[in-house]
Amino acid sequence: MALRSKKRDQPSPEPESGSTPAPRRTATANTEPAPVKARRRPALIALGLAVIATGALGGAWAFSAHNEDRTVVVARTNLQPGHKVERSDLTTTTLSGADGAQLVADKDLSSLVGDYPVTTVPNGTLLTTTMLTNTLDVRAGTTIVAIPVKVGQVPGSGLRAGDPVTLVLTAGSGSSNLPADLKPGQSWEASVASVHEQNAATAAQNTTQVVDVSVSSSTAKQVAEAAGTGQVALTLNAAGGK
Repeated sequence: MALRSKKRDQPSPEPESGSTPAPRRTATANTEPAPVKARRRPALIALGLAVIATGALGGAWAFSAHNEDRTVVVARTNLQPGHKVERSDLTTTTLSGADGAQLVADKDLSSLVGDYPVTTVPNGTLLTTTMLTNTLDVRAGTTIVAIPVKVGQVPGSGLRAGDPVTLVLTAGSGSSNLPADLKPGQSWEASVASVHEQNAATAAQNTTQVVDVSVSSSTAKQVAEAAGTGQVALTLNAAGGK
């Protein structure tokens, strides 16, 4: 009886030490998303262009307005505190691209006439609304009195606001007609409030200047009577006393 030889399953050979088995290949689908085409929106594009154009026009207007020429008021002479500003003290100049909201425009020049500087304003200064005031600073207990003077009745170097002075009633042709409470040589202490140079009205009276002085209210009546005689001279004192 013939014998069949059975083939035994032979074990698969083990991989050699140190080798890595090859990965199995599996069929996979392509998972990368397909590119999406961006859709253009004509309305949004038009809106963006309009915004850009508006901004450009606004910037051009602002640049033009900022660099526009301006005509402003300038001090023609040195202005001292207490000096009553006259038209001849002021002039104008045109600036390119002038900035500063407080600069006084030429159309407002006439409104400055009659004002008083609050501080010394040098010749050529561009005037601002804070440099002048329309009222004199009259302290409590004092009175402002105008003294008309001629050459020789004030120091040749001139006077300016704040100067301490002595008012002296001098002897003159009208001394015999002085009020009873006045006599030549009488004097009063005062300080200069403002100085007004000669104009057509004072020239007709042969007066070179009118000096506003601040005196004690208790003597203001006498000083005003003395000023009316035209015989008051002013002497300049050292600061803090005679």
